[in-house]
Amino acid sequence: MLAILLSTYNGERFLREQLDSLFNQRYSDFTLYVRDDGSTDTTVDIIHEYQTKHENVILLHDPWPHRGASGSFMWMLQQIEADFYMFCDQDDVWMSNKVGDTFSLMQQCDLKQPTIIHTDLAITDENLHVTHPSYWSFTKKPAKYSASYHYHCAYNNVTGCTMLINRQARDLAVHIPENSPMHDKWIALVVSYHRGTIRYLPYATIYYRQHATNVIGAKKSDSYLRKLQSLRELLRKNGQWYRTVKELTNISLPYFILNKLRFALLRALTK
Repeated sequence: MLAILLSTYNGERFLREQLDSLFNQRYSDFTLYVRDDGSTDTTVDIIHEYQTKHENVILLHDPWPHRGASGSFMWMLQQIEADFYMFCDQDDVWMSNKVGDTFSLMQQCDLKQPTIIHTDLAITDENLHVTHPSYWSFTKKPAKYSASYHYHCAYNNVTGCTMLINRQARDLAVHIPENSPMHDKWIALVVSYHRGTIRYLPYATIYYRQHATNVIGAKKSDSYLRKLQSLRELLRKNGQWYRTVKELTNISLPYFILNKLRFALLRALTK
């Protein structure tokens, strides 16, 4: 069984477009599980509307209403029993081949191993006009490093809303450290650390909508001046990620810093 996990929060503006794209997939043998993070708009009403149209939509009840995006996805991952899982954001639009193509590549892998399949994304404005055809090119996060444990100790190029994971990967990922950053970054790290399989499709399968209220988005690397101005925040985020990596791998701080600098240089040299 394939479970698509959708986390929502005040998403009424774009939610219908995303839901329509899910139910226009060429591969339709899935169950859509939705967890709302305490919306105050008509988001939950829209979900109920789609439940009346589609039998495979399940709205989950969580007694803790506010978990944030990563916490919401990880809670669903812990609650739901399935063979395969995908993660869905409320404001994107999936191309009609997304589920089928990623699932087809998954079927070519050794499913006894923890496995991730992911893809590129087409970046769009809020009206779905494509502003850049490749998220990987735009952010200088080459897919060739996506299976590298060392790379994932420093950065992440496996975007959650493109991921398909199997049960073995899920079983590793549910044991997430407290206060870990985004779920996709953790899943990619833990699967690569355990020498699982990470494969990718070299094309976009999703319209990655950028708008004023994005929690996470496609951004160019900051200028050196801006990096200096936000040094405290950068140090905080890197310190948080180092603690997460160290809890899993017992990595030393000097190695973590040197490894991060090495891949930062390689990214800077990427054309």
